[in-house]
Amino acid sequence: MDDFARALVSLGVRRGSKVAIWATNVPAWFITFWAATKIGAVLVTVNTAYKIHEAEYLLRQSDTHTLVMIDHCLDSNYREIIQTLCPELADAKPGSALHCRKLPFLRNVITVGFRMPGCLTFDEAMDRANMVPREQILRMAAGVRPDDVCNMQYTSGTTGFPKGVMLTHRNIVSNVKATLECVSPKVGDTFLSFLPLSHTFERTAGYYLALATGCIIAYNRSVLLLAEDLKTIKPTVIISVPRVYERIYARVQDKLRKSRPIAKKLFDWAVEVGWRDFCRKNHLPVEKSGRSWLDGIVRATLLHKMANTLLSQFGGRLRIAISGGAALNHKVARTFCGLGLPIIQGYGMTEASPIIAGNCVEFNQPDTVGKPFCNVEIRLGEGNE
Repeated sequence: MDDFARALVSLGVRRGSKVAIWATNVPAWFITFWAATKIGAVLVTVNTAYKIHEAEYLLRQSDTHTLVMIDHCLDSNYREIIQTLCPELADAKPGSALHCRKLPFLRNVITVGFRMPGCLTFDEAMDRANMVPREQILRMAAGVRPDDVCNMQYTSGTTGFPKGVMLTHRNIVSNVKATLECVSPKVGDTFLSFLPLSHTFERTAGYYLALATGCIIAYNRSVLLLAEDLKTIKPTVIISVPRVYERIYARVQDKLRKSRPIAKKLFDWAVEVGWRDFCRKNHLPVEKSGRSWLDGIVRATLLHKMANTLLSQFGGRLRIAISGGAALNHKVARTFCGLGLPIIQGYGMTEASPIIAGNCVEFNQPDTVGKPFCNVEIRLGEGNE
């Protein structure tokens, strides 16, 4: 990390310079993140799914000075996009300052996992580290303050052009501390990272939180291989959007439909009993049933077996499942919570860095996004929004 920070400084990156990272989820993402933030640069995160006009807008509007592109899969389109946006790369000498007409502030492009004309590879950039003394990096790091901007995080742009939200070091750290009041992973827990790291939700809940609690992060190879990676990595914590939980729920239901009819009835009965137990624990209304007198027998004979049917889809070790980005379907939430995997829902927005409210393990109400964090202020709008 320190050596890459020295390499960035050798390329003209200074405190306040914008370093954009356009990358899939890989460890090199965080080498870039920590190298840039240690010297007081501002990290600009670029969505790998961006089209050419979106990338041009973000890189120009943010005044990006250095762009780091990481692609170990070699299946992304952003290599072609940057070559289109900066055709001057074709004639540029790697390591010399770029002069790109469309992106006037861009001076360097560094590639990781592939080679491209006019760009420095990661190894070539690292060779420049010796040009900068280590003491200079230490002095720059000592000059970084809590209220300095750490990340320029662009919004989704659903109501217009994306906005570059300026998040400080204090914003990020305070949000992690508040998250720990809801979810406290254990030292050695394994996170599986598969949501895009260009989104602040994944970085906060899937990386900063893991780092703060001494956990391990494994990276999903691709969304298409998620089911296989879950069973191989056997995570204890995952951060996801509802769609992933809904897909796993659908997979279990499909498996039950292909089994004998009694299998689905027993599964649903186990969920019913487990849901009643969950409601009692979390002070929710408990539904009445004419067969609730059999709950003890079902709990002792069926519940554990049916829970394993669901948990095996995640590798069998999952303890904490966090969901955000949209409301989780009640039937899905009921099934997961009833079978011993209470999905924790929350709510956030980029401008709040990002989590605003959340349920917790001890008090979880799946039809809500939980209570507001103690260090934020909220108000309800029209229709209790």
